[in-house]
Amino acid sequence: MNFKNGFSGALKSMNEPIFKKIILDINEETPINNYVKCKIKRNSVYFKSRFGTRINKIIDSKHVLNGNPLVVWESDNEDELIKDVSYYINGFGEKYLAMLFENNNYAFLQFSEYYSVVKNNTHERKNLNFYKFYDINDSTYKKLEDVIDLYLIDLKGFKYSVEFHFSKDYKKKFGKNLPIQLNYNIFKDELYIKFIDGRIEFLNVNNKNIKLFDKKEKINSLNKLCQTNEFSINTNITNIHNSTTTIPLNTINKINESDAHTLSRVDSVDNSLNFYNIESFINNKRSFNNSTYFTNNGIKLVVVDIKKEEPTKEYNCINSGKFIEFRCYSGCGITKVLESNGRRVPRLIWSSPEPNCHACRIFLNKDNDNKYLMLLSTTNNYLLYHYSDEYCCWEDITQTRITLRKLKLYKNNGDEIELTNCRVVFENFECKVSISDDCVRAECENSSFSISVKQNENDIIDLILINLLYNTVVVFLKKGKPILLSLL
Repeated sequence: MNFKNGFSGALKSMNEPIFKKIILDINEETPINNYVKCKIKRNSVYFKSRFGTRINKIIDSKHVLNGNPLVVWESDNEDELIKDVSYYINGFGEKYLAMLFENNNYAFLQFSEYYSVVKNNTHERKNLNFYKFYDINDSTYKKLEDVIDLYLIDLKGFKYSVEFHFSKDYKKKFGKNLPIQLNYNIFKDELYIKFIDGRIEFLNVNNKNIKLFDKKEKINSLNKLCQTNEFSINTNITNIHNSTTTIPLNTINKINESDAHTLSRVDSVDNSLNFYNIESFINNKRSFNNSTYFTNNGIKLVVVDIKKEEPTKEYNCINSGKFIEFRCYSGCGITKVLESNGRRVPRLIWSSPEPNCHACRIFLNKDNDNKYLMLLSTTNNYLLYHYSDEYCCWEDITQTRITLRKLKLYKNNGDEIELTNCRVVFENFECKVSISDDCVRAECENSSFSISVKQNENDIIDLILINLLYNTVVVFLKKGKPILLSLL
């Protein structure tokens, strides 16, 4: 698989590094050998080689042929090594793989659990060496490395991402029009530029000349552009052969045990009863001139922009390092959540369908590569959003997490414990359920988890800690050790 379709690196090494070659199992979602680390997203897994290691073989342990795991890809020579891999499976069992090689070339593979062949779709995507970039100094088009002095190449999901680094002089000269990234979406075959103010402008993938600093050349449309057959080549089929690789056992993600917080009683513990998802993927086309108004019951409704991390008269902004919380003061409620990105109209993340439906708290994690946002109502209903890099939007993933009203707790005699008799508190992305009665069994219908305490242990369930960020549950017993469950 000798591809030359990526950009050359901006930094040249004096000596070629020596890597430890490893085998990657795409079903290994935890770095159990400290070889590969991964970030888990919805229906996809991102693997990244650690320092000093590179991937020379990829297998699928869930797809077995003649007693051996399916070999998805294997290096043809010693110099063909992979540093990043993204894996995605859709609802029909189709699997996709994007790979970034050490020499910054990429590959795009497709296979299925129903067939024994791997389809190579790389030649159906763009050769990035095709593109030339406008040099503002001599008004000519050149290769990227001849125009930009410093840039870094990475694989972010299914995006081949080139991150630019400019001096302060460039930032002063171009301001908000300074490009910071050039991204090629391998999955969707789209090319676009991201600017320092968050704007995204799509390019014509068939136009080889690109002006990073001239807006006239950019296509300001989210619609997919018509493709030509200029780059079309017949698809290659890679035959699958046997492998004797030993597959390491999967392990479970661990979360840190949090300190105890003050628990307060709530009147109801429903989820998604008062919240509705209304076009959360589409930018709002209305302007928001007035940020607050009052409901009939006297609640002052507030619009929160998550990019403005400052307290106001209506809410406090608490920055705890890894997380940011927007907490309304008494008598106020959140009716809209926005994300300003330099556009005239901010992006709408969530909006209340009616004035009496509002949120009281917003939690936001500060991981730019894996962003989550959670809204919480006064009755502990919550909405959870995840930012999709592939589609550049906030996705509602609430249904992939535990629904609190479906959490069932039982006594030793089989009687159900009412959730209204428990104490519940949300802190950042964790929900803590403190149980006052003697609970010996807990289960949740929509998350398919059930745990019970053995009778001869004479123990009870004291606290249930639900981590909505990692989708894990920790059950704390009165006497025994905590039990960790992963719901992924």
